Amino acid sequence: MDFNKLYLKISMFAPKKTVESISTLMEQGGFTLQPRIFIGFTMYLTFFATLAAVFLTQIIFPNPNLRIIIPAIVLIAIPGLLYMLIMMTADNRARKIEELLPDALDIIAANIRAGMTLENAIWLSARPEFGPLRDEIKKISADTFGGKPIEENLEKMSKRVRSEVIKRAVQLIQEGIRLGGEMSKLLEEVAEDTRNTQTLKNQISTSTVTYTLFIIFAATIMAPLLFSISTTYSKISQSLMTTTANGNTGTLLQNIPFVGGGQANSINPNDIFDFALESIIATNFLAGFIIGQIRYGKASRGVGYVPILLIISVTIFLVTQQTLQILIQGFIK
Repeated sequence: MDFNKLYLKISMFAPKKTVESISTLMEQGGFTLQPRIFIGFTMYLTFFATLAAVFLTQIIFPNPNLRIIIPAIVLIAIPGLLYMLIMMTADNRARKIEELLPDALDIIAANIRAGMTLENAIWLSARPEFGPLRDEIKKISADTFGGKPIEENLEKMSKRVRSEVIKRAVQLIQEGIRLGGEMSKLLEEVAEDTRNTQTLKNQISTSTVTYTLFIIFAATIMAPLLFSISTTYSKISQSLMTTTANGNTGTLLQNIPFVGGGQANSINPNDIFDFALESIIATNFLAGFIIGQIRYGKASRGVGYVPILLIISVTIFLVTQQTLQILIQGFIK
């Protein structure tokens, strides 16, 4: 069975704007896979994974809420994660091109001063060490020697790279070509401007380290600790309430909140535990996006922090909760 044909047929159900957005991101990320095949595969995987989640939750989980929530999470998570994957790939590729662009512009300027035309200078600047930038330079040269205007080819390159720095540099070069200025001097100034922009970004990233550490401390340490105290208190309170109802305690426990008077506790400790765990997960997701926005100017760049933050925070939450529960139960006994 040719799965690629199947994926192409499935992708026909995707909205046109979604296909265009994915196509642009995949081109910016340097993917060679056809966008519609990727979209069809994502829809195929999401459908069967959600269907499997529906059947498994009916068997494993008696809670009717979980039978709805878990399939819904799977339905959203799979396309969301795959979309974030191509977005992160496009951002990483753009960052590499931004770092290499000043050196490439300097080489092009040197070639022009040596007497070459702009087209030949660009073509000869495609060095192997430039990586993804080399591929873009080759595409520009191929289209230019094929008869297309160089301004148009530069514009296409700026669209193939997910970077505002590249777009601004291309606009300056296009303006210089149209006005007929001294290209070698212009390219050197654009290279210097790009380096200054990168230096400024690094300085901003360094100056925001304090904010980043505070967000990490609050999301991965303080939030799990506070939630572990709340869940432990609710479980101990329920245990003491049961003991009080049996008439085995004195008047001291009658004054403890949620315990005194033998009244039933309307809040289930398991519900508090579920709420705490969900809140920790949501908090760390948001913390990752905030860190990406603060340090790099793009929330998507913070996706890489999310798994690390989640592992640390959930581990602290579970370990602290179990430790507190053992200590307090031992103290009460």
